Amino acid sequence: MRLLSQDTSLCHYQEGIHESEHAINVQLPFIQKFCGFDCKIVPLLVGQINHKAKAQVVSLLQSVIDDRTLIIVSSDLTHYGKRFSYEPFTQNIMQNIYQLDTNLLQAIELQNIQKFNDTLQKTKATVCGASAITLLLALIEQGALGQVQSKIIAYDTSTTQDKTFQHSVSYASVVVTQDTSTHVLHGYEKKILLQLARNTLTSVLGKQSDQKKIVSKCQLPGVATRSLAKHQGAFVTLYHIDKQGIKTMRGCMGRVSSDKPLYQTVCNMTIAAATQDERFAKILPEELPYIEIVVSVVHSIQKIPSYQSINIGIDGVWLHQNNHSAAYLPSVAVEQNWSKNQLVQSLCKKAGLSEHAYKDKDVVLKTFHTIECKDEIDLLDVMYEEYRK
Repeated sequence: MRLLSQDTSLCHYQEGIHESEHAINVQLPFIQKFCGFDCKIVPLLVGQINHKAKAQVVSLLQSVIDDRTLIIVSSDLTHYGKRFSYEPFTQNIMQNIYQLDTNLLQAIELQNIQKFNDTLQKTKATVCGASAITLLLALIEQGALGQVQSKIIAYDTSTTQDKTFQHSVSYASVVVTQDTSTHVLHGYEKKILLQLARNTLTSVLGKQSDQKKIVSKCQLPGVATRSLAKHQGAFVTLYHIDKQGIKTMRGCMGRVSSDKPLYQTVCNMTIAAATQDERFAKILPEELPYIEIVVSVVHSIQKIPSYQSINIGIDGVWLHQNNHSAAYLPSVAVEQNWSKNQLVQSLCKKAGLSEHAYKDKDVVLKTFHTIECKDEIDLLDVMYEEYRK
C-alpha cells in the first residue's frame, strides 16, 4: 500500500472512499470464506486513467505481485435501460444484450485489451469497472501473471430474477489461471448448452415444426464463450423417464467432428435426435416434460493403429471407410457388455459394412473422449404440475 501511494499523481489514500462504493463489499464474504479472515487485502478503487498513467500503474503493480497474490476485479457488465441512460436498441433486447456482453467477454477471454477498448468505444457500453478490467488485461499482456488463460465460468442478467425488460444489469465470472487445459466445460457452459437443447426440443415438438426455421433461429440463451463458439462435435441423447422412474432411450444423434460452432451442432443434433432416429417412434408433445437430455461434447479425437488400442468405457470409437462411417459413445460398450472385438464388429454393421470390415487396410479407426452434460428431470415436480392442471 505504501509503495503504491508513493506516487501521489497516480495513487492516493483516502479515508472512507469505499463507504459509497459497494464493489469490495460484494467480494469480502467470498474472500473471507476461501482465504480466511487473516488474509491481507489491498483495495484499489480505479477511476478513469489515460494510457500513460495505466502503464505506470501496471509497472507499480508488477513490483508488488508475487506467486501468493490473488487479484480480484469487481465490476458489473452492461447496464441497460432508462435509469442507466443507455438504450441503444429497443427490439430483441435480451439477444442484443447477450451479443454485446459476448463481444466484451470474448475480448477478456482472449486477453485482447485492444478489442475490449474498441468494443467499449464503439458501443458506449456501460461497464462501471472498465478501467480496472483493462488494468488486469494490461498485467496479462505484460506477462506479470505468467502464462495464463482466461475462462468465462458464469453469466447471468438481472432479468432472470425480475423478469422485466425495461432495465437489465449483466454479471459474469471470469477466472484467470495458469491451468491451460482446453478440454473443460464449466458449469455455465454446460447449463447453457442444455438450456439450448431444451428450447430447441420444445420448438420441435411445439407449434414451430419447421426445422429449417428452428436452426436459423438457433440462439444461445446467454453469451457465447470461446468453447461454445469453437467448431466441435457433439451427440445429443434423449431419454423418456416414466412415472416409475424407468429410463428408455428415445433418440440419439451426433457428429464426432463438426464445421459449425458447438452450440449450433447441439441445436442441429437435438433436432436430429428428436425427428431422424429411425430406431424409435416419433416423440410426442405430451412426452416433453418426461424427456431427459444428455449432451456429449466430443474432444481429443485420435487415430489408432488397431482396435486393440481402445479403452472400453473411456474411449468413444469412430470407424469409417470411404462413404461409410459409424460411431459409439464411450458408454455404449459398457452398457452392452461388449469386448473390443464385439464393439468394432457392431460398428462395422452400423456403418453398413461386413462385421469383419475393420480388418481392411483402408478402414480408419479413431477414438475420442466426451464431456457429459445432463439435464435430469425431477419426476415429482413433473407429476405435481400434471396434478395441478
